[in-house]
Amino acid sequence: MLKLSCKGCGGCCTSKKRNLFVILTPKEEIKFKNFSTKIKTKNYKLTVLKKDKFGDCIFFDSNKRICKIYYSRPFECRGYPLLIHFDKKLIFKIDKNCTK
Repeated sequence: MLKLSCKGCGGCCTSKKRNLFVILTPKEEIKFKNFSTKIKTKNYKLTVLKKDKFGDCIFFDSNKRICKIYYSRPFECRGYPLLIHFDKKLIFKIDKNCTK
């Protein structure tokens, strides 16, 4: 079993160092309809959570460094630091930048 500890840095909710997007499942697309947008990748159109003007997730409280919807956050957020990448195939990676 993989056991990781959160550093509490907010890196999963911000994109200041890298370009992260929260990809929504079809069910989440409905739940977060007013808080999502479509992006086009090389092979797909994906629905992702919107970002604020600083590139942070719209649900990230930058003062408290916490998620405002933590208990109802999307699947990809729940699995973090496991990152889901879509290219020609589905790839899972561990984001080592935000773990102890």
